[in-house]
Amino acid sequence: MARNLFPPDLLRLQTDWIRTYEALAQRAPTESTTALRRRLIELSCRLAGHDFWAGPGGTAERASLRRTARRRPADRCRVTGSGVLPDAVRDENP
Repeated sequence: MARNLFPPDLLRLQTDWIRTYEALAQRAPTESTTALRRRLIELSCRLAGHDFWAGPGGTAERASLRRTARRRPADRCRVTGSGVLPDAVRDENP
């Protein structure tokens, strides 16, 4: 079962990854994509190696993180003392 609580820095990394990916997808074929591809690789490595993933969980939590980051910018998520609550949990616990 997903822990449903993401640290602010992890949510920020995922949001940056999504924005970088979208910027890369919008580039014209003639434009250089090297910097964006390098940034995407860097963010992917930082996401995969984040301490949050050392605990129990897995695919469901990663999917929940992506959904949460897509729905709301990191600065609009409710930050608690120990992390950021994703939308589904916020809706259940106002």
